[in-house]
Amino acid sequence: LDPNIYSLNSLLAACAEAADIPSAHRWFARMSQAGLIADAVTYRTMVSVCARAGNVQLAEEWLSKMRSSSHPPDVVSCSTLISACASSGDAVAAE
Repeated sequence: LDPNIYSLNSLLAACAEAADIPSAHRWFARMSQAGLIADAVTYRTMVSVCARAGNVQLAEEWLSKMRSSSHPPDVVSCSTLISACASSGDAVAAE
């Protein structure tokens, strides 16, 4: 079975549940190697992986990558980042 955007997004979601940034990055790279183009779900999930792992800076970088792609950040991705900032005690960044 060849990977597709749906199967790889599911794997990224599993990485988010586990807060496993290294695995998420590997799957994202594999997606690119397979010639698949990340969609809004992909970027949203990468933000979530980083946020759940407590890496606000990396979550911000993924939100920036989302902005640079043809998928503008949405309410879910922004809320995920705000929640990560709040959890880390960074109220200024959450604003």
